[in-house]
Amino acid sequence: MILEKDFEDFIRLLNQHHVDYMVVGGYALAFHRISSITY
Repeated sequence: MILEKDFEDFIRLLNQHHVDYMVVGGYALAFHRISSITY
């Protein structure tokens, strides 16, 4: 998955500091390769 650099850096920092987190929305859908087309 291609993420913007800032978001990728942010997630890396959370992991380094053992922070629990949940990714939701468009980034979560993109990670699972699910299209988020809305009408």
